[in-house]
Amino acid sequence: MNKLYLFTILILFFSFSNAQPINPNDSANTSPGNINMVFYNLATRAQTIPSDTDWHIAVSVRATNFPYHPLGGTTIRINEAIGVNAYVAPNIDTSGFTTLDTIGWRNWWHLHDADTSIDEGALNSNRNHSDLFNYGWGEYNETTHNVVGDSVFLIQLPSGEIKKMIVIALVWDTTFYIKYSNLDNSNLQFIHISKGVNDNNDKEFMYLDLYDSTVHDKEPASNAWDLQFLKYAAVDTLGVPDGTMPVSGIWVNEGDSVAKATGVDVTSNSYAGLRFSGNLNTIGWNWKPLVDTTGMVQDSLAYFIKTIPGDIYKLVLTGYNDSTGVFSFYQTLVAAAPTGISTVEASAQVSLYPNPANDMVNIICPASVSSKYEIMDITGNILIRGNVTNEPLQINTSRLAAGIYIVNIIDNENVSTRKLVIGH
Repeated sequence: MNKLYLFTILILFFSFSNAQPINPNDSANTSPGNINMVFYNLATRAQTIPSDTDWHIAVSVRATNFPYHPLGGTTIRINEAIGVNAYVAPNIDTSGFTTLDTIGWRNWWHLHDADTSIDEGALNSNRNHSDLFNYGWGEYNETTHNVVGDSVFLIQLPSGEIKKMIVIALVWDTTFYIKYSNLDNSNLQFIHISKGVNDNNDKEFMYLDLYDSTVHDKEPASNAWDLQFLKYAAVDTLGVPDGTMPVSGIWVNEGDSVAKATGVDVTSNSYAGLRFSGNLNTIGWNWKPLVDTTGMVQDSLAYFIKTIPGDIYKLVLTGYNDSTGVFSFYQTLVAAAPTGISTVEASAQVSLYPNPANDMVNIICPASVSSKYEIMDITGNILIRGNVTNEPLQINTSRLAAGIYIVNIIDNENVSTRKLVIGH
């Protein structure tokens, strides 16, 4: 272990304490080794607890709105936390699947899932960001309305076994057709994953086991959970070589948003002035040490979570134990959704035009003296921000590359979100 890494661990260690002036009222048990994941509903406290070790590829079964929200329905993630690795073969399309030369494969582009956006899977991460219709594993055809595979991947399984894989196509946003085999072309498998088995697209992913070609349905409905407790691959954690490290932590449902309050009295329910973020890992893992069995957590830290209906809950992490996989926490409702104009109705008053845009986009919203806007990319990086000073608000987008962006309109603690496509 190098000195810088050890020093960073020590800094994290001394910033945590067993002292926590609030008692837990619930817990989530991922079991020793985090072999399970827990989907948790803040309102009902209901939990769904599927296995997290019997899958290697997660395939989106969400509906896609081409071309306005392409990644949502084309996402393909890997179970990197249990040792799955993905590489893309350079300069080879799907026609080279059978004759693929794997000499030097360890030097190929090593792909990773994003931990800030659920949409950015490992097999999407090599996409051409300047091509609106390229999604990493394939290209959208405007004539057939299919996404046709154009890349060959190597998937290294936790056992060390390697499969080569292509996504043949996503046909009419209804069914993924996937082919994979051993490197010598033996044990060839053709898998289809239908979005129709997803009860009208009310879930996020189906999960594929490459050992036995089983497709698992693991999740509750998307609107039935808020938090996911799990082991995941955190990106760029403590300068780890190759960019990821398995950690135990918490993701937030993409329909919810989270505000982080540090240096606060955790018994307070005030979230005034906090900015809510839709990033997947806003809670994440680093409210605790990287490795610990004593249950230490960071002092004076609370999270406020705005759910899809508009209710706001406070979450205070009170402990985590590596040996048991148990997360302990306190959660409570601090603000119910307003009974006048609902959060959904208020959000509906925000519109963008033109969309797709080129050099300029107009934003129409019910602005107040405190309204602000921000435009960020799908990894959560804020690229443009400012105050909402007039209506419509005109924003110069000429310096943004072609692609998908998120526009947030922030008015006090309320955030309205829209997706923006830049075409150029």
